[in-house]
Amino acid sequence: MKSLTAPNLSVLTLLVFVFFLKNAYAQDQRFTGTFLSEDQKLTAQVKYEDGQYQGVVNSGGNLFAFRGEMEGEVIKGELFAGSSAIPYVTSAIAGGISVKAQGNTIVYHQTSQQHELANVDLKPYFVLSGTGGSADNHSVSMDGGSYPELTGYIAGSQLVYYQRSSLVLDDTASSLTYVNFCGDGTFNVSKEASYSVEGRYGGNAHGASNGAYVGTWKVEQIQGTPSLIVNFANGQYNSYPINMGYLNAGRWRIGNTQYAIQRHKAICR
Repeated sequence: MKSLTAPNLSVLTLLVFVFFLKNAYAQDQRFTGTFLSEDQKLTAQVKYEDGQYQGVVNSGGNLFAFRGEMEGEVIKGELFAGSSAIPYVTSAIAGGISVKAQGNTIVYHQTSQQHELANVDLKPYFVLSGTGGSADNHSVSMDGGSYPELTGYIAGSQLVYYQRSSLVLDDTASSLTYVNFCGDGTFNVSKEASYSVEGRYGGNAHGASNGAYVGTWKVEQIQGTPSLIVNFANGQYNSYPINMGYLNAGRWRIGNTQYAIQRHKAICR
Protein backbone atom coordinates (compact mmCIF):
# COMPACT_ATOMS: atom_id res chain seq x y z
CA MET A 1 0.00 0.00 0.00
CA LYS A 2 1.37 3.35 -1.03
CA SER A 3 1.92 5.70 1.91
CA LEU A 4 0.39 9.18 1.95
CA THR A 5 2.84 12.05 1.68
CA ALA A 6 2.64 15.27 3.68
CA PRO A 7 1.90 18.54 1.81
CA ASN A 8 4.89 20.42 0.55
CA LEU A 9 6.02 22.62 3.43
CA SER A 10 6.91 25.61 1.23
CA VAL A 11 3.46 25.57 -0.44
CA LEU A 12 1.74 25.34 2.94
CA THR A 13 3.83 28.22 4.28
CA LEU A 14 2.93 30.31 1.24
CA LEU A 15 -0.78 29.64 1.67
CA VAL A 16 -0.64 30.64 5.33
CA PHE A 17 1.29 33.79 4.46
CA VAL A 18 -1.25 34.77 1.77
CA PHE A 19 -4.12 34.17 4.21
CA PHE A 20 -2.64 36.44 6.86
CA LEU A 21 -1.58 39.03 4.28
CA LYS A 22 -5.11 39.18 2.91
CA ASN A 23 -6.61 39.65 6.36
CA ALA A 24 -4.00 42.21 7.37
CA TYR A 25 -4.98 44.54 4.53
CA ALA A 26 -8.70 43.84 4.41
CA GLN A 27 -11.20 46.37 5.64
CA ASP A 28 -12.72 45.58 9.03
CA GLN A 29 -16.34 46.75 8.91
CA ARG A 30 -16.48 46.96 12.69
CA PHE A 31 -14.46 50.18 12.39
CA THR A 32 -16.25 51.82 9.44
CA GLY A 33 -19.62 53.52 9.14
CA THR A 34 -21.45 56.00 11.35
CA PHE A 35 -21.00 56.14 15.13
CA LEU A 36 -22.64 57.93 18.05
CA SER A 37 -21.05 58.34 21.49
CA GLU A 38 -22.86 56.97 24.56
CA ASP A 39 -23.66 60.47 25.79
CA GLN A 40 -24.88 61.38 22.27
CA LYS A 41 -22.62 64.44 22.21
CA LEU A 42 -20.19 63.15 19.60
CA THR A 43 -20.75 61.70 16.15
CA ALA A 44 -18.18 60.17 13.83
CA GLN A 45 -18.03 58.82 10.31
CA VAL A 46 -15.23 56.47 9.26
CA LYS A 47 -14.15 55.02 5.91
CA TYR A 48 -11.31 52.76 4.75
CA GLU A 49 -9.11 54.24 2.03
CA ASP A 50 -5.50 53.81 0.91
CA GLY A 51 -4.82 51.32 3.69
CA GLN A 52 -6.02 53.75 6.36
CA TYR A 53 -9.11 54.27 8.46
CA GLN A 54 -10.02 57.91 7.82
CA GLY A 55 -12.88 59.93 9.20
CA VAL A 56 -14.39 63.00 10.79
CA VAL A 57 -15.62 63.45 14.35
CA ASN A 58 -18.11 66.17 15.24
CA SER A 59 -17.85 67.72 18.70
CA GLY A 60 -20.44 70.39 19.41
CA GLY A 61 -20.35 71.72 15.86
CA ASN A 62 -16.57 71.51 15.44
CA LEU A 63 -15.34 69.01 12.87
CA PHE A 64 -11.99 67.23 13.28
CA ALA A 65 -10.38 64.87 10.80
CA PHE A 66 -8.49 61.76 11.86
CA ARG A 67 -6.64 58.84 10.33
CA GLY A 68 -5.14 55.60 11.59
CA GLU A 69 -3.83 52.20 10.62
CA MET A 70 -4.52 48.74 11.94
CA GLU A 71 -1.85 47.39 14.28
CA GLY A 72 -2.76 43.94 15.49
CA GLU A 73 -6.33 44.12 16.79
CA VAL A 74 -6.48 47.91 17.26
CA ILE A 75 -6.25 51.06 15.15
CA LYS A 76 -3.56 53.55 16.09
CA GLY A 77 -3.67 57.03 14.62
CA GLU A 78 -3.94 60.74 15.18
CA LEU A 79 -6.72 63.32 15.29
CA PHE A 80 -5.98 66.78 13.88
CA ALA A 81 -7.23 69.54 16.17
CA GLY A 82 -5.91 72.98 15.28
CA SER A 83 -2.17 72.99 15.89
CA SER A 84 -2.17 69.61 17.65
CA ALA A 85 -2.13 66.02 16.42
CA ILE A 86 -3.69 63.93 19.20
CA PRO A 87 -2.74 60.22 19.22
CA TYR A 88 -5.54 57.71 19.79
CA VAL A 89 -6.14 53.97 19.94
CA THR A 90 -9.42 52.41 18.79
CA SER A 91 -10.61 48.94 19.79
CA ALA A 92 -13.65 47.02 18.58
CA ILE A 93 -16.28 46.19 21.20
CA ALA A 94 -19.74 44.67 21.02
CA GLY A 95 -21.91 46.98 18.94
CA GLY A 96 -19.31 49.66 18.43
CA ILE A 97 -15.82 50.92 19.21
CA SER A 98 -13.84 52.20 22.18
CA VAL A 99 -11.49 55.15 21.61
CA LYS A 100 -8.68 56.04 24.01
CA ALA A 101 -6.99 59.44 23.77
CA GLN A 102 -5.28 61.74 26.27
CA GLY A 103 -6.09 59.43 29.17
CA ASN A 104 -9.82 59.31 28.35
CA THR A 105 -11.96 56.53 26.92
CA ILE A 106 -15.06 57.18 24.82
CA VAL A 107 -17.46 54.44 23.73
CA TYR A 108 -19.23 54.85 20.39
CA HIS A 109 -22.20 52.80 19.19
CA GLN A 110 -22.20 51.91 15.50
CA THR A 111 -25.52 53.24 14.19
CA SER A 112 -24.87 52.25 10.59
CA GLN A 113 -22.23 50.56 8.45
CA GLN A 114 -22.79 53.31 5.88
CA HIS A 115 -21.13 56.73 5.77
CA GLU A 116 -21.14 59.87 3.60
CA LEU A 117 -17.40 60.10 2.99
CA ALA A 118 -17.04 58.04 -0.19
CA ASN A 119 -16.44 61.10 -2.41
CA VAL A 120 -14.73 63.25 0.22
CA ASP A 121 -10.95 63.64 0.03
CA LEU A 122 -9.89 64.09 3.65
CA LYS A 123 -6.17 64.45 2.96
CA PRO A 124 -6.27 68.30 2.96
CA TYR A 125 -7.51 68.11 6.55
CA PHE A 126 -4.58 66.01 7.75
CA VAL A 127 -2.45 69.09 8.46
CA LEU A 128 -1.86 71.30 11.48
CA SER A 129 -2.89 74.94 11.47
CA GLY A 130 -0.03 77.41 11.42
CA THR A 131 2.41 74.97 9.82
CA GLY A 132 2.57 76.34 6.31
CA GLY A 133 -0.93 75.67 5.08
CA SER A 134 -2.12 73.32 2.39
CA ALA A 135 -0.77 69.91 1.52
CA ASP A 136 1.55 71.20 -1.21
CA ASN A 137 2.85 73.88 1.17
CA HIS A 138 2.43 76.69 -1.35
CA SER A 139 1.56 80.17 -0.12
CA VAL A 140 0.05 82.98 -2.16
CA SER A 141 1.05 86.60 -1.59
CA MET A 142 -0.91 89.60 -2.81
CA ASP A 143 1.92 92.13 -2.44
CA GLY A 144 1.64 94.71 -5.19
CA GLY A 145 -1.78 93.41 -6.27
CA SER A 146 -0.37 90.35 -8.01
CA TYR A 147 -3.68 89.15 -9.42
CA PRO A 148 -2.04 87.01 -12.14
CA GLU A 149 -0.42 84.97 -9.36
CA LEU A 150 -3.72 84.59 -7.56
CA THR A 151 -5.51 83.68 -10.77
CA GLY A 152 -2.82 81.10 -11.49
CA TYR A 153 -3.24 79.62 -8.03
CA ILE A 154 -7.01 79.23 -8.36
CA ALA A 155 -6.87 77.91 -11.94
CA GLY A 156 -6.91 74.13 -11.87
CA SER A 157 -8.01 74.02 -8.23
CA GLN A 158 -11.02 72.27 -6.79
CA LEU A 159 -13.00 73.79 -3.94
CA VAL A 160 -14.91 71.28 -1.85
CA TYR A 161 -17.35 72.20 0.86
CA TYR A 162 -19.41 70.00 3.10
CA GLN A 163 -22.46 71.30 4.92
CA ARG A 164 -24.68 69.73 7.56
CA SER A 165 -27.97 71.19 8.72
CA SER A 166 -27.61 69.50 12.11
CA LEU A 167 -24.27 68.58 13.61
CA VAL A 168 -25.41 66.75 16.74
CA LEU A 169 -29.01 65.59 16.25
CA ASP A 170 -30.01 62.20 14.82
CA ASP A 171 -32.10 63.76 12.02
CA THR A 172 -29.59 65.25 9.60
CA ALA A 173 -29.40 66.65 6.10
CA SER A 174 -26.15 67.32 4.33
CA SER A 175 -24.75 68.55 1.06
CA LEU A 176 -21.38 68.04 -0.58
CA THR A 177 -20.36 70.48 -3.30
CA TYR A 178 -17.40 70.40 -5.71
CA VAL A 179 -16.40 73.58 -7.58
CA ASN A 180 -13.83 73.02 -10.33
CA PHE A 181 -11.98 76.15 -11.49
CA CYS A 182 -10.59 75.38 -14.94
CA GLY A 183 -7.57 77.03 -16.51
CA ASP A 184 -9.59 78.38 -19.45
CA GLY A 185 -11.67 80.60 -17.16
CA THR A 186 -14.67 78.30 -16.91
CA PHE A 187 -15.96 76.47 -13.86
CA ASN A 188 -18.39 73.68 -13.13
CA VAL A 189 -20.22 72.84 -9.94
CA SER A 190 -21.42 69.42 -8.86
CA LYS A 191 -23.66 69.23 -5.83
CA GLU A 192 -24.82 66.15 -3.98
CA ALA A 193 -27.53 66.53 -1.35
CA SER A 194 -28.58 63.80 1.03
CA TYR A 195 -30.57 63.22 4.16
CA SER A 196 -30.35 60.65 6.90
CA VAL A 197 -32.87 59.86 9.60
CA GLU A 198 -31.47 57.47 12.17
CA GLY A 199 -32.68 55.79 15.31
CA ARG A 200 -30.68 55.96 18.48
CA TYR A 201 -28.57 52.86 17.89
CA GLY A 202 -29.84 51.57 14.57
CA GLY A 203 -32.36 51.84 11.79
CA ASN A 204 -31.95 54.53 9.18
CA ALA A 205 -33.37 56.02 6.01
CA HIS A 206 -31.36 57.74 3.30
CA GLY A 207 -32.06 59.86 0.24
CA ALA A 208 -30.06 61.87 -2.26
CA SER A 209 -30.34 64.37 -5.10
CA ASN A 210 -27.83 65.82 -7.53
CA GLY A 211 -27.35 69.10 -9.39
CA ALA A 212 -24.74 70.59 -11.70
CA TYR A 213 -23.96 74.16 -12.78
CA VAL A 214 -21.45 75.80 -15.15
CA GLY A 215 -20.16 79.29 -15.92
CA THR A 216 -17.06 81.48 -16.09
CA TRP A 217 -14.79 82.90 -13.38
CA LYS A 218 -12.12 85.59 -12.97
CA VAL A 219 -10.34 87.56 -10.26
CA GLU A 220 -10.93 91.32 -10.08
CA GLN A 221 -10.51 94.10 -7.56
CA ILE A 222 -13.70 95.32 -5.87
CA GLN A 223 -13.38 98.24 -3.46
CA GLY A 224 -9.67 97.57 -3.11
CA THR A 225 -10.14 93.86 -2.31
CA PRO A 226 -9.31 90.95 -4.64
CA SER A 227 -12.56 89.14 -5.35
CA LEU A 228 -13.65 86.03 -7.18
CA ILE A 229 -16.24 86.86 -9.84
CA VAL A 230 -18.44 84.03 -11.08
CA ASN A 231 -20.97 84.24 -13.89
CA PHE A 232 -23.35 81.31 -14.24
CA ALA A 233 -24.63 80.19 -17.60
CA ASN A 234 -28.14 81.18 -16.56
CA GLY A 235 -27.06 84.82 -16.12
CA GLN A 236 -26.64 84.76 -12.35
CA TYR A 237 -23.69 86.81 -11.09
CA ASN A 238 -21.88 86.59 -7.76
CA SER A 239 -18.70 88.05 -6.27
CA TYR A 240 -16.79 86.76 -3.25
CA PRO A 241 -14.01 88.65 -1.42
CA ILE A 242 -10.93 86.42 -1.27
CA ASN A 243 -9.64 85.74 2.23
CA MET A 244 -5.92 85.16 1.81
CA GLY A 245 -5.64 83.53 5.23
CA TYR A 246 -8.20 80.88 4.25
CA LEU A 247 -6.63 80.37 0.83
CA ASN A 248 -3.13 79.89 2.20
CA ALA A 249 -4.38 77.55 4.95
CA GLY A 250 -6.10 75.37 2.36
CA ARG A 251 -9.01 74.57 4.65
CA TRP A 252 -11.41 76.50 6.87
CA ARG A 253 -14.77 76.35 8.55
CA ILE A 254 -17.62 78.86 8.60
CA GLY A 255 -20.66 77.92 10.68
CA ASN A 256 -21.85 74.44 9.72
CA THR A 257 -19.79 74.40 6.53
CA GLN A 258 -16.29 72.97 6.13
CA TYR A 259 -14.19 74.10 3.14
CA ALA A 260 -11.03 72.80 1.49
CA ILE A 261 -9.26 73.90 -1.69
CA GLN A 262 -7.01 71.45 -3.50
CA ARG A 263 -4.62 72.52 -6.22
CA HIS A 264 -4.39 70.55 -9.48
CA LYS A 265 -7.53 68.58 -8.59
CA ALA A 266 -10.06 70.35 -10.84
CA ILE A 267 -12.10 68.12 -13.14
CA CYS A 268 -12.47 69.96 -16.43
CA ARG A 269 -13.71 68.92 -19.85
